[in-house]
Amino acid sequence: VHAAQRNALRQHDVLSALAVDLRAQKDRADEASLAKSRFLAAASHDLRQPVHALSLFLGALTARPLDDESRRLVRHAGRTVDAMSKLFNALLDVSRLDAGMVQPDWRTVPLAPLLARIAEEEGAVARAKGLRFTLRLPPNAEVLSTRSDALLLERVVRNLVANAVRYTDRGGVTLLGAGKALLGAGEAVGGLA
Repeated sequence: VHAAQRNALRQHDVLSALAVDLRAQKDRADEASLAKSRFLAAASHDLRQPVHALSLFLGALTARPLDDESRRLVRHAGRTVDAMSKLFNALLDVSRLDAGMVQPDWRTVPLAPLLARIAEEEGAVARAKGLRFTLRLPPNAEVLSTRSDALLLERVVRNLVANAVRYTDRGGVTLLGAGKALLGAGEAVGGLA
């Protein structure tokens, strides 16, 4: 009986030590992740400058007389820089959120104007690729809303729609806004599909 108790105590001590070690490793990993996020958030201006400079150089090239092939290459480089800038900004925004440098401004956000802005801009990109782009809103679109941070929500939805356009090779992209009433509340809340 004593041997079984000693064995159980040893196992308990081993498990306790493992739990303490695991907790310490998790804390170190969380600290490293936060340090990375803080670094990226603090350095975001310096990291964005080269991308902005590339954009300015491409703008200067566009203003010069170019043959058709050179103009095509400059347009392609411009699209690449724009895509890189969007991805880079998204990465830095996430880092700023992770580091606690951005606090969401929670409010009721009307969805119809937000979706219309995104549809106008991303629709132009889709049509330039030869794709159909459709924004479908219900007849009661003016009551579609959600509780969110307006800027962060727009960035997320814009990123999703931009990816849909980017990775669709033929056919089209549809941005659908829909609503449903909360049970018993009588308010309309929006949804995206």
